[in-house]
Amino acid sequence: MVKLQELSDLFKYKILKDCKNGHYIILPHGTRILNTLYKALERALSVPLQFEEVTLPKAAPVPVFVRAEMLGKWDAYLLAVTPFSTTQGVTEQYLLDPLQCTVLYESLKDERIDNLRWYDRSGPTYRNEDLRTILPGIKHREFHRAEFVYIGKPEEVTYVRGQGISQLEQLCQRTGLLHRIVEGTGCYEFDTDPQVSIRDLEVYIPFLDMWLEVAGCSVLGNNMTRRFNIRATDESELWSGCIGIGMERLLVSMLSYHDSESILQMFEE
Repeated sequence: MVKLQELSDLFKYKILKDCKNGHYIILPHGTRILNTLYKALERALSVPLQFEEVTLPKAAPVPVFVRAEMLGKWDAYLLAVTPFSTTQGVTEQYLLDPLQCTVLYESLKDERIDNLRWYDRSGPTYRNEDLRTILPGIKHREFHRAEFVYIGKPEEVTYVRGQGISQLEQLCQRTGLLHRIVEGTGCYEFDTDPQVSIRDLEVYIPFLDMWLEVAGCSVLGNNMTRRFNIRATDESELWSGCIGIGMERLLVSMLSYHDSESILQMFEE
């Protein structure tokens, strides 16, 4: 049985294996816990809020990120992909999506829809994090997350975000995690403040004596739908938002309060 007393226990108890430079293998026991947490999130969010699971691409051509207005703001975190040798395929530069949902907006560019609730757990997500800030289970260059994206009329987007926060808080309460909801900054950097602020779910990690951001819950207003010209079928304005949950961080949070076997039993059908 595993319960964390320090981050090095992730290696001691064979949850993670260090691959250096900010990359980690999630070993069999860790993967079993991680998959259990995915199922718990699906029961807490996907089912009651009617999200449909999709598998999103994790790389896209540079112009996609230009449209998202990320270049110049996210440059230090972006990892580029270019062909290693001559092929008959892609020749241009691609970027790995640091936010997981940027390619979704590109897929809907110039479309007319009324609502969308998609959930992606296919990961991983890549960010060029400073190696001096890497912490196992907390900050990686390659990490996994559950991404819930919603698009609709302003009142619908605001409602989904509110219900999502409520469901996550109930999950924390059921599992005994000391948590709080705080105002956050969000992943996208806007030229003007979004019309509704970001809410972060933080869990207190006792052995680190720190609050750890585990989920970011956003209402992005019309910022992304405007950039990609996504509107309703009646041409009215649409808003979007997302709830992104860091899975390694959720795993560390759970293992800070419960041993691994208790977590597995807690979420059994």
